[in-house]
Amino acid sequence: MTEAVAQLSKGLELFGNVPESAERQRQELELQSALAGALMASRGIAAPETARTYAHARALYEQLGDYSALFPVLSGQISAQGGRGEHMMARRNAQELLRSPRLGAIPRV
Repeated sequence: MTEAVAQLSKGLELFGNVPESAERQRQELELQSALAGALMASRGIAAPETARTYAHARALYEQLGDYSALFPVLSGQISAQGGRGEHMMARRNAQELLRSPRLGAIPRV
């Protein structure tokens, strides 16, 4: 996982040279989501960098309104917040997830 974190981080650094656009944000959201998962696996659910990465991914999701990213981003953020003892924040995010107008599009596990 350490190699994945390094490669994903390197990929995200390259976005500094790419002009702002919806496509750039979509690609960055995909990399941020992948990086958050890799950080969760390698550094832990409560690691500050895991929480920061999920927060950044959420900001991108909100800018794009990309409901396909809703479940992985919010569920990861909820897990990270719960692991950090931020239970009220996790609860608010869980409620937001449940109130989503696209809840039917969320994969059932």
